Amino acid sequence: MIDERQQMIIRQSQLTTVIKYTGECGVCLDPVELLQVTELFYSYIVEGYKPEVKERFNKLGEFLKTKK
Repeated sequence: MIDERQQMIIRQSQLTTVIKYTGECGVCLDPVELLQVTELFYSYIVEGYKPEVKERFNKLGEFLKTKK
């Protein structure tokens, strides 16, 4: 089980990843969207690439296309 400190580190790391990724792609997310995408990346790290996570990533891809 992941303790609270590890969760915080993972979330901070994934937030950084999301900010870099969206910046390089030219996508501007509002704060809520930024946190939602970060939580998806966090889910991937903690749970792996399960079918539910895969589906959420597919939806994210479609969403990001609309933000450009």
